[in-house]
Amino acid sequence: MLVFKMDDCDFVAAHSRDTAIAWYDGHVGPHAGEEGTEREIEEYELFTAMRAGLHPESQSFTFAEQIAAMQAAGETFPAVIAMDAHYA
Repeated sequence: MLVFKMDDCDFVAAHSRDTAIAWYDGHVGPHAGEEGTEREIEEYELFTAMRAGLHPESQSFTFAEQIAAMQAAGETFPAVIAMDAHYA
């Protein structure tokens, strides 16, 4: 499982870059991926820390912990694991 930061705001967990892009464009929208523009994508390791929520005192998770919790809950991937997230 990989984690991709899409267009500097949303994080998507997926098995490949191509599936992350296709899922994101289909569920969230093309935004910066529209024709004539280039989508900004960064790849993160699963253990990279992220803050789940926008409040400064929100609980901190790692990508791996968040994905494990989603898998335990029966979530399928690709999936958005955070939107407009802050870094821990």
